[in-house]
Amino acid sequence: ELSHEFGNSSSVAIPDNEPAGVETVVDVSDAFEITGLEVAVNISHTYIGDLRVALRHGNDEIVLHNREGGSDNNLVATYTVDDFNGQQAMGDWVLHVDDNTGIDTGSINDVRLTFLSGNPEAGALRWAPALGSKGEQALEKMTSGNLE
Repeated sequence: ELSHEFGNSSSVAIPDNEPAGVETVVDVSDAFEITGLEVAVNISHTYIGDLRVALRHGNDEIVLHNREGGSDNNLVATYTVDDFNGQQAMGDWVLHVDDNTGIDTGSINDVRLTFLSGNPEAGALRWAPALGSKGEQALEKMTSGNLE
């Protein structure tokens, strides 16, 4: 598998008690099929229970954080997301953050998308040790589908 990382570290203020929220965009300029995704967010906020955080690509959206955490400060977390597996990565990825209660404020500091692409089984075979003639015959049977 190959790893691809894209991000946006432009600071964006989150308006207080504004359900419309704000967005920050990560532009993925490479074309590949997604086999895995980790989303790392760094959001400063004085009451993370106010926040709803979602990631959108194309017509699909996944909620990463939905007003959990109560009065805890700052949302610095990494989420493993498989909802986009099988899709093409190229294009805009939008992190949407909204604050649903008054008083506390914050900002989006950074978002990092780390994608995996490629065939994980092929990667495992690539790292297989030298097998010798019997092992190579067994490997040949496995890869050809002939397990007799």
